[in-house]
Amino acid sequence: MRSLSTVITVWLLVVCMPVRAARHFRDSRLEKVARTLGIMDSIGTDTFSRTYYINHQQYVVRQGRRGYVEHIGIPLFSQEYRVACPSPVFDCLEFLTLCHQHRLIENQLPLSGIKFFYGNWNLLENIGSMKSVSIETVKDKYYQVKWLENKKTIVELVLPINYELLNCRSRKELNEDFVRKLKDPESAKVQPVDYLQTPHSYYMIPQITQSQAIDGLGNLIYDNSHPQESMANLMLASYDVAPHANMQLELVLDHDKRERLQIPLCRWNALCRAVGCIPYYGNEDVKDGIIRGVQVMNNTPTGYDHILYVECRQGDLGKNNISLKATAYLYVPSSNVKELFAQPKKQQSRTKRQKKL
Repeated sequence: MRSLSTVITVWLLVVCMPVRAARHFRDSRLEKVARTLGIMDSIGTDTFSRTYYINHQQYVVRQGRRGYVEHIGIPLFSQEYRVACPSPVFDCLEFLTLCHQHRLIENQLPLSGIKFFYGNWNLLENIGSMKSVSIETVKDKYYQVKWLENKKTIVELVLPINYELLNCRSRKELNEDFVRKLKDPESAKVQPVDYLQTPHSYYMIPQITQSQAIDGLGNLIYDNSHPQESMANLMLASYDVAPHANMQLELVLDHDKRERLQIPLCRWNALCRAVGCIPYYGNEDVKDGIIRGVQVMNNTPTGYDHILYVECRQGDLGKNNISLKATAYLYVPSSNVKELFAQPKKQQSRTKRQKKL
């Protein structure tokens, strides 16, 4: 039998051994990139961007909350430009340039979607982040990106506004990441949001708007005697009218796979807003004491929408802890949404529209 002193000594050795911090990556490809570059042991759990130099090549790693690795790439844009003109183009091109350099993409389709007018991938790998850059949107279908030196174009390319390309991930991967964040109470900061509205601030059709209804005192309407106005305020400003509202949410994922969650409505709204989505809402009908509507979370820069069909009992409007039933379709190409809502006279029933998503 071991003595008590021996047991204590062994226990102290185990407790005092250094524990390597767990690293979490946005997806397996980022982890593969980190291993290829040989920087796995250098990535800690801090929240910041770090620059590495490997064989005279510069790389950048950006980590989010709790050290979560969100981006690895070859820097092509200055931090000042990133802050001044946010764009999904930044991470996309930096990551794809790195992947091209190290031949890390087995499927070449993402690279084939990018067309060069001047220069090529090899030149882009060494262009650095200090050149003058301009990014323009062409007909809401393409991004045109130019790097200039002494007002002379060095590299010019275009890439389509396609959410899978711009996120460098498939819809399946994006769905999985979004669901993971929905389950995490700390995934997004929930806070009041002021919407800057105009009388004609609508999406696709005038019935899907950002309009909020206020009473004579300037307060948001939220009671069961004004169901349509209250429902719109709930879906656009849940934190202000019912911060404890919950959703019984059914997510329709790839190949008609479904997942059911019960989450705060505020978390859904906050998470969508955190990635740049702009919310719109429209009522469909009030029948048998049930009010139904549709919320569209539009992300124009990357070309997708989240569609949320929602319903609740009219009598529950006005309650802080109201419970909603909802069905969500994630990462729907905006072009598909236009086909569903752009022609009001030919609009189909909710069931038929859902089948097309």
